Amino acid sequence: MIQGDFIYSLTTFLALFKLKSSVALEEIICVKPPHLLTALALTDVSKDERPAIALDNQFRLLREDMVSVKAGGVEIEALRLHGVSGASSDTGRRTPWALQLECVRDLPFFAGTKAEDRRKFLQENKRIIRHQSFACIIIDNQVAAFGEINRDEELLARELPVVILQINGEANTIDTLYKLMDPTAVKLIQVDTAVFAYEPVIKALQRMQYPALAPELFLWDNDALLEHARDILELLRTQPTADIGPVLGLSRRTAFDRAQHDSLLAALTQRISLIQGPPGK
Repeated sequence: MIQGDFIYSLTTFLALFKLKSSVALEEIICVKPPHLLTALALTDVSKDERPAIALDNQFRLLREDMVSVKAGGVEIEALRLHGVSGASSDTGRRTPWALQLECVRDLPFFAGTKAEDRRKFLQENKRIIRHQSFACIIIDNQVAAFGEINRDEELLARELPVVILQINGEANTIDTLYKLMDPTAVKLIQVDTAVFAYEPVIKALQRMQYPALAPELFLWDNDALLEHARDILELLRTQPTADIGPVLGLSRRTAFDRAQHDSLLAALTQRISLIQGPPGK
């Protein structure tokens, strides 16, 4: 999207909106480093181009973080194609088409569990073959596809468990089906990360045409404080509990408690500010 001399064009910018939020097989196995910009690169382009370039780079940074996750979850060996499904046996509701992979032998974590207790075991151990976790299917020692696990406890609780894998894209699904027709060995590796957590943010970046606070973050110069920032500071100083949503162009009410007000005011008036919040906030 951004060429070597950092020239930005509308044509390449539109490519951002064509990228899928899901991860493709080619991205995972690619050894070429991603094209990401440093913060200093923004100073090499015109002021008007900075917001779009920063938005594109933020999208790529987050997506690259998702792509670079390491496998560290459950590894299931000796699988065979059981079928193709489009509905959950738990709820009966339609789901995206997916592969049903049957284990040739029972899974180790079921050892010592009675047949009637297998479903209960799965309900009490949600992290085992976690729903919507990222997974990689390896066929004859070759990475064949990546997808998302649809955790169907009824199928997993069978004497020979069945794992449902939703593969990204019709072409990838068909290609994997062909490879599963007569394989020597099939293995599934669950990636120990919640990839689905990335998607809402990535999709929001795709929909965003202009970054929030772009004038303050990207359209600044060294000669003057933006009038917009002065308006926010004046409002915060004179009316600490006022709704600053209209000033920021936000549709929702945006107000702060005393600690939040002091932190924001410090951040807007000091060259360096340290803002700390409680864990999880």
